[in-house]
Amino acid sequence: MDNYNRILTKLNAFMAKFYTQMLLKGIFLFLAFGVLFFLLVLGIEYFFWLNSSGRFVLFLVFIGVELFLVWNYIVVPLSFLFKWKKGLSNKQASVLIGKHFPEVDDKLYNLLDLADSSSRSELLLASIEQRSLQLIKIPFVQAIDFKENLKYAKYVVVPFLIVGLLWISGEISSFFGSYKRVVNYNMAYEPPAPFSFELMNSDLSVYDDASYTLQVSTKGRLRPDDVFIVINDKKLLMEYKEGYYQYVFNPPHEHSLFHFIGNDVRSRDYKLSIVETPVLLDFEMELDFPDYTNLPNEVVKGTGNATIPEGTRVSWNINTRYTSEVGWHIGDSIVKFNKDAAVFNYVKPVFRTIEYEISTSNDAVHNYEKLGYRLKVIKDAFPTIKVEQVLDSLEPNVAYYVGKVSDDYGLATINLVVYAEGDRDDMQQLVLLKGKGNLDTFYYTFPSGLDLQSGKNYEYYFEVTDNDGVNGGKQAKSQVFSTRLLNAKELNNKLLDTQKSVLTNLSKGLKESKKQQNRLEELSKEQKESSSLNFNEQNKIKEFLKKQGEQEDMMKNFRSQLKSTLEKGEEDEKLRKLLEERLERQEMEAKKNEQLLKELDELTKKLDKEELARRLEELGKRSQNTDRNLEQLLELTKRYYVQQKTKELASELEKIAGEQLALISQEFEKKRDSLIKQQNKLNADFDDVSKELKELHKDNNSLHKPIGIKIDPNKLDETKSILEEIIKDMDMNEDWGKRDAISKNIKSQQRASGKNMKEMAEGLKESAAGGGGNSQAEDAEMLRQLLDNLITFSFKQELLYDALGRREDLGVVQSDGIKKQ
Repeated sequence: MDNYNRILTKLNAFMAKFYTQMLLKGIFLFLAFGVLFFLLVLGIEYFFWLNSSGRFVLFLVFIGVELFLVWNYIVVPLSFLFKWKKGLSNKQASVLIGKHFPEVDDKLYNLLDLADSSSRSELLLASIEQRSLQLIKIPFVQAIDFKENLKYAKYVVVPFLIVGLLWISGEISSFFGSYKRVVNYNMAYEPPAPFSFELMNSDLSVYDDASYTLQVSTKGRLRPDDVFIVINDKKLLMEYKEGYYQYVFNPPHEHSLFHFIGNDVRSRDYKLSIVETPVLLDFEMELDFPDYTNLPNEVVKGTGNATIPEGTRVSWNINTRYTSEVGWHIGDSIVKFNKDAAVFNYVKPVFRTIEYEISTSNDAVHNYEKLGYRLKVIKDAFPTIKVEQVLDSLEPNVAYYVGKVSDDYGLATINLVVYAEGDRDDMQQLVLLKGKGNLDTFYYTFPSGLDLQSGKNYEYYFEVTDNDGVNGGKQAKSQVFSTRLLNAKELNNKLLDTQKSVLTNLSKGLKESKKQQNRLEELSKEQKESSSLNFNEQNKIKEFLKKQGEQEDMMKNFRSQLKSTLEKGEEDEKLRKLLEERLERQEMEAKKNEQLLKELDELTKKLDKEELARRLEELGKRSQNTDRNLEQLLELTKRYYVQQKTKELASELEKIAGEQLALISQEFEKKRDSLIKQQNKLNADFDDVSKELKELHKDNNSLHKPIGIKIDPNKLDETKSILEEIIKDMDMNEDWGKRDAISKNIKSQQRASGKNMKEMAEGLKESAAGGGGNSQAEDAEMLRQLLDNLITFSFKQELLYDALGRREDLGVVQSDGIKKQ
């Protein structure tokens, strides 16, 4: 019976699949008919807008039909499937299987008949087992094909096609909305308006400081003539644009409820939300300038722009509203401000020009507003220095300097840097000024404050350092000056050169004075021959007075130079004191004559032709006297120069002689090259002295009374020849056998030349002493008297020139000889 039981199991599986197929078919049909009927009910309400009774009947019919369809197509198959209800019998199922499988035919049915027999003989059981075995391999469930249900699925497509058409038409929402009216059949509904409002804005929020444009359109078969917006019970007309209506909300805003009205059609209520944005109420920057600038701190309000010195400490203080965060942006970096109550602050030292932005944020808005600013940094400028040099022709070792230095914020030091020429490693630095202001003028007299050696060349410059507290003191240098610090000999030579220059200028002045004397004689002659002063004669007098004034200036300059050179003489202390005494006396006399000048000024206005001629004649006599005094003064000064030059050359010859004699003691063979070099230098020095002696002879011979210069020209030439022979012998390159004789000969020649030089030096000393010793007091007194006369006469000449000038300007003499005031 095992095979038979298996047949029964397969029959049960067949019937389960049969009822499952029946359920699938019922689902398709329910969806098709149920949805179609649902759409039909909605369509009736959508188009006809039934009253409450009609919608109640429609609702009942809809419920009844849908329940029927559920029962018939869903519940019944389920009851068979879950055997809530008796369905097919085994024999009925065998008939369905036999129809599908021809090989089964009624075999399965007959098997079931045998199994239902009441007799249970062994033969019957064996027959049942045999037939069961024949049918066991046949798959009964394959008699049911689920694909046959697909022909019912096409009915389901129909209602969904209808829904798609409704969606395309745009009426799907209003069409399906009619189900609410069917369900709520007891509520009263009115047909929809001919149009509806559609809000075009997707976001109903606006920043509190920005405008907001609201746009709405209408949809339907009609378009209203006017559309109004009602904001908090205030009705406002909206502006019609191309296809829509517009209204602009301007700040300040507040949260608002609004709706639209057009042709008695009202929209639903909307709400405009206001987003509170960050606001800067007060903005200031505190500028803490570096201490070294000495600038007072500043506060800049309302802007973040400023021009500041390098290293300024900037503090931003910002008072805000609706702000939770303030950011300081530069480039890609951002720094958040510190918050203290409603005030945000940030501190930063600034060393370069920067462009930055300040942004504000809160919970609703991030970086809502970025304000761009610029801090321009002024770098600390380098100091400037300009130095002018003033040289003293009478003081070669002294130079005067006037310097102007400046800096934008102040100076630290002004130094003088001195070093020997070519030796920058050994420098001396002298602090001239320290800790001065922005602009200063300094004075310096070189070489005060320095430890320098005479006879050396030096280079030096002035250096200024500013007080830059950020980058350290910056330096600026002046131009490099160079000088030679003259020794006593060089100073004396310089002084003598100056004296000779004074003599040259004095000679020129004397020649010019003689020319002026000739012009004066011509003017006097013309005055005597003319009966009146005409215009041409007045111009001649003016021209003469002008040149005479220039001559007087030259004489004043000469007196000053002469006094300066005499002051520097080593053996003229008595003469110097006499000159100072006379000059002081004349200055006192000049002050006493001020009143006299005023009186003479009044008298010049009353001069007539005869008085003018008399004064011109007087001027001529005084000019002749002045020229004689100048000639005497020139003679005395030349004599003084010749004496001083003679002393200088005697000293130089004595020095060369000493050096020449010193070479005798040195061994020639060991120091040959060095001795040749030293001897060549001595020969060159002697040549220079020889040339100066020849010039001295010329200057001495130009004197009216030449002094006796005791020097033998033959001995001078002899000494020069000996020095030339010494060099020739030193340059000889003979065998060692003759070197001892050559060395002795050289020493003998050196001894002879040194002796000659000493004798000539002694002669020059005697000449200088003899030329001035006997008449020193006489010459000094004469020079004193000449200077006294020269200074006194200069004042008188000035008074007379002034008087003549005023006379010519007044033009008091007419051509007819009549005097007019």
